[in-house]
Amino acid sequence: MSDEVAIRVSAAARPAPSVARTATMAAILLAVVAFVPTFLLSDYHLFQLTMVAVYAIAILGLAILTGFNGQISLGHGAFFAIGAYIAAILISKFAVNPWLTIPVAAVVCLGAGFLFGLPALRLEGLYLALATFALAVATPQLLKYKHAEGWTGGVQGIVILDKPEAPFDLPISQDRWLYLVTLAIVVVMLIVARNLTRGRVGRAIVAIRDIDPGTASARESTRWTRVSKASSESPVRATMVLRLSGLLSRVTVFSVWSLNANRSMRPMASHLPIASSASRL
Repeated sequence: MSDEVAIRVSAAARPAPSVARTATMAAILLAVVAFVPTFLLSDYHLFQLTMVAVYAIAILGLAILTGFNGQISLGHGAFFAIGAYIAAILISKFAVNPWLTIPVAAVVCLGAGFLFGLPALRLEGLYLALATFALAVATPQLLKYKHAEGWTGGVQGIVILDKPEAPFDLPISQDRWLYLVTLAIVVVMLIVARNLTRGRVGRAIVAIRDIDPGTASARESTRWTRVSKASSESPVRATMVLRLSGLLSRVTVFSVWSLNANRSMRPMASHLPIASSASRL
């Protein structure tokens, strides 16, 4: 029975052939349109398009977090700044090849996001938004801290004028080569994001967003009902429950119950069955 359900879920998760074909053709057309400006625009305009592509990569991560996962993040730019400063410091202070700084900056940002996510696991909604907002406010101040100015450049930042040259003596300018590399990274990130959101992890991410608060509260109420029933089966435990309820006011009991209910929503969302998660897609 479970195998049959899994087969149905995987079949439902697959797009229709016409939809997949249309998406593939649209992706190819978009790649061609994005590649054409390399031969038509000036270096200045290509550099502007390169910055657009860089911001598109950052927005892609925010789209997964906010759009698919439903979590509010106001500090996404802080991780963007961490990666940029790591790459700039490696280039300006240690003369590292610019292309080698990309994976290093990605790993550092991954570690920073993991360390920030650990204490924020139980936060959601406005509480998570406030935590990320605090990160966004604190990051510029830390970068301008006087003891870090030697590395970060303080309020002036780090200025790097030299752009990477095209390898193998290719007859293209620095701005055109930078645009092509950035465009390739955008395509890779789009493919990774598409595969991530369409797999098991993606269904779990969407399940956290689509979980019904009423269902979670009902499950929590059922759990507390079972606990109360088990306590009332023994006269001694029933007496302890009555004495405890006499000591606590209704407001305190409601506050503790609400706090436990909110905290239990995320673990239940992350442990939803695949079939339940996919049924909401």
